[in-house]
This record gives sequence, C-alpha cells and structure tokens, in this order.
Amino acid sequence: MIVRILSLFLILIFIATPSSAESVFSPLGIGIWLDNGSAYSSSVGGADLVQSDSVYFSIDNPATWRSYGTTRFTTSFGGSKVYGYDVTGDDVADNYIFPCTAIQLPFYKTLSLGFYYQSLTDHDYLVFRDDTYQIEEPVDTLDSYDILRRVQGNGGLARAGTRMAFQFSREISTGFGVDYYFGELEELITLDFEQGSFLRSGQFIRHELTGVGMDFGLNVQPNDKLTFGFTFRTPVYLDVSSSSTIQGGDSTGVDSERFELPAALGFGMKHEFGRLRTLASARFEAWENSDNSFAEGQEFTNKIGLGLGFERLALKEPLIPWYEFVTFRAGLNYLQHYIKAGGNTLNFYGASVGLGVPVAGGRGMLDFALTYEMRGLVNDNAARESIYGLKIGLSSTERWFVRRQR
Repeated sequence: MIVRILSLFLILIFIATPSSAESVFSPLGIGIWLDNGSAYSSSVGGADLVQSDSVYFSIDNPATWRSYGTTRFTTSFGGSKVYGYDVTGDDVADNYIFPCTAIQLPFYKTLSLGFYYQSLTDHDYLVFRDDTYQIEEPVDTLDSYDILRRVQGNGGLARAGTRMAFQFSREISTGFGVDYYFGELEELITLDFEQGSFLRSGQFIRHELTGVGMDFGLNVQPNDKLTFGFTFRTPVYLDVSSSSTIQGGDSTGVDSERFELPAALGFGMKHEFGRLRTLASARFEAWENSDNSFAEGQEFTNKIGLGLGFERLALKEPLIPWYEFVTFRAGLNYLQHYIKAGGNTLNFYGASVGLGVPVAGGRGMLDFALTYEMRGLVNDNAARESIYGLKIGLSSTERWFVRRQR
C-alpha cells in the first residue's frame, strides 16, 4: 500500500515540477533552437547576415543568394565538446556534431534559386538533482525521504528550405524563402529513493515538431565598400505531438499542442577598408508575447543577438608567401536567450577565430573555425555550459551556367 501511494506521489511530482524550468540543459531551452551556421559564419561570430560574393552567401538572408553566373555550394561539419555543470557540481558534458549544407543555382543574370539543410540539434544532456520530500498522511510511518532525480534528454529542431533571389540593380537585391521545420525532443526523468526498500519511478516524454515559415531579405549596396542588409521572418507555428509514459503508474498520454517561433527582425552591415572587412549584425525575436500552449510553464523574454566579425582579406598576386593568400577571421557574439533559467535572463557569450584557404585555383575556399561559448552562470541560472567547437567547411564556385566567351 505504501509503495502504491509513493508511486502516485512521484507521478504528482512529475506533473508539478517540470525539470525544464530550472536548467539550461532542457530541450525547451537551448535544445529547441541552436543557431549552427556554416564554418564561415561561425568564424566571424555569426555576423555574416549581409555577406555575398562569388563564394559565400548567408542562409538567413535570402537576398544574399543573388546570381553571379556560377553555381555555388557550401557544406560544413562541426564537432563540439560541452562542459556543463549544475548547482551540485556534477558534470553533464556531452558531444555533438552538426551538418549545414546549401546550393545556389543561377538561372539568369539577375535571378537565382537555392536549397539548404541546416541541423539545429542540440547535444544530449544529463542533470542530477538531490531533493528531500516531506511525507504527510496517510503515509505516517515516514517523516521524509531523499530522492535522486535524473533528467536526461536529447533532440532539437532542424530546418530545410528553398531560397529565391532577384537583383534589381547593382545596388539593390531582394529575396524570399520558404522553410520547413522538423525535429524531435526526448526527455527521460527517473527518481530513485531508498527508505526501507528501494523504488524507482520514471517518466518518458517525446515531442515531435513540424511547421512551415517564410523569410524575406533586402540588401542595399550604395558603393563597393559598404553594404546594408535587412531580414524578416514571419511567425512559425509548430505543431507539437507529445506522448508521455509514466512507469510505476503504467499510464500513457498523447496530446497535440503548438509552439510559436515569433516574428524575427535582422539587420546587418559590411564595410571594407583596404584589406580589412568588418561585419556586424543585430537580431531580435519577439518571444515575450509569443503564444504557446506547449511550454506554458516557461517564462519568456525577447531574444536579442549581436555579432561582430573581422576579416583580413587575401591578396591575389603571384609569388607571395602562403599567409598572404589566406584569409584570417575573428568574431565575437552575444545572445540573450528567449527562455529564462533559474528565474533570470540566460546570456550567451562567444568568441571565434578562423581562416579560409583558397582551393581549385581560387574557385573554392576551405574554411576552418575554432569557437568558444559560455552559457549561463551557476549562481544565476542554476547551470552553466562551456562549449569548445571545431568546424570545417568547403565553399565553391563551379562554372556550369556561364556562357562561353568568344
């Protein structure tokens, strides 16, 4: 009888105290939206919002997919090592790898079409909590008991889509895109306690997410040295199909909810002075007023992201040292996350360095990026992550659609 009552009590704990409210490792937090760009984007702190030349283009700004009379593709793979700590000091680190790939196809001098796939899946996580619960009637034989609460999970949100860009003139280009979002989040909670006899209870939760959205972009280039970019993403309503299985109570539930990715604005700038290129970006997402039946227990705030990147451009001259034809890069980025953790704003700080080495006679570029990011503070957010990453990418131009010169 006592075991049954305690099992029911554990089920109530599951319902009343969602783990995601107190941990930055939750799939409702970092896992659902992790901005993994290309190796080039990562090396300049994610500030490539307006970048567009014969090799690179920004996935987040459709206007940068303008036609250059060549077929361009970019592909990147990265590996990261995560060192995470919660309030108890337990290591919850894990690794993750992501792909990012895109291809742009020019049809005419001013029109181009492209496709992309971007994995935004976060790493696996494991969080421990030691709690003591008071026992009340009718279980009056125990005053209290200790519980070790494990929360582990994985998953995230990926996206794929198409981009179309049109160059009105030398100074102005615009574009739009359609995005398909999909992903899966899994969470397993287990409770262990020992009070005369050992008992374990657990809950497995799975969320499947799908949705469609649109992006718009505009680039304005008043001169050869300066470019401005603007982006807008419409709200995206994700359909969330959730299932829950509780061990001990042997109950299973299935529910359909929705999760809104709110409207987002972006601004970018690129300036060149001699061999120095400076890139800057600012992004805003209106999460504070978003409508979500999924994650009703979360406290939202607006998401703000800032990026600043630098490049020392390569020389294109014969008989020069190797370091003169290599492009060197560095970047800084800051992000105020949209979900509060531990009741406080969750801040990300990052730094990166990288380089680009020309290949295939200058028709492509091999990119490398080293990144570091710190998320949260144990004192403020009840958890902290330090992430070290290495990303490698290949961007290329192939002259398939260029008319032969006579």
